[in-house]
Amino acid sequence: MYEYISGKLADKGRDYCVVEAAGIGYRIFTSFSSLFEAGDAGSDIKMYTYLHVREDIFCLYGFVSREELSMFEFLLQVSGIGPKAALSVLSSTTPQKFALSIVTGDIKAITKIPGIGQKTAQRMVLELKDKFKNETFDKTIEQGNLLAEGLSSINGAGGDDDSLLALMSMGFGRFESYEAIKRVKVEGQSIEDTIRLALKTMVRK
Repeated sequence: MYEYISGKLADKGRDYCVVEAAGIGYRIFTSFSSLFEAGDAGSDIKMYTYLHVREDIFCLYGFVSREELSMFEFLLQVSGIGPKAALSVLSSTTPQKFALSIVTGDIKAITKIPGIGQKTAQRMVLELKDKFKNETFDKTIEQGNLLAEGLSSINGAGGDDDSLLALMSMGFGRFESYEAIKRVKVEGQSIEDTIRLALKTMVRK
């Protein structure tokens, strides 16, 4: 019903913000990251929204980025996952890191999210993995798909330099990537395995 709402940030709560547009104040439930990026009251803001309607429930959810909204909608497709659980995921990690956990099947990383147990994490991987592989959700997911299939994400001379560049191409910082590689690298290890193991340590943070 609503693609997005653009206006002034009127107020912020623990899990929502109020956007005033054309004289109407819209209470929009959102993630911690979107609340942080929304800025201070009086700031211009644009929220990409999702209207949740169930019997006597009529709630508006929104995010400052399309990536968060897309992930929110994907999460709602998982059996037993409602808006509150989806917000918990997005408030605990980025869409990119969560997607990497899904495509690499990193159950331990997913269960670190508050309210997500072992069975729910397994269900998320089962129901979302193929969807992420079939959707161009984000360049990071495309990279993750290649890793999950045991392929190198870039070509080059090989070694730690290629591993470092691959992780940086997914949006991770140079120092963070270097430290992750150093923790998992062993002699004779393939680039693909180095990247895969490094990713697992990074998405658990």
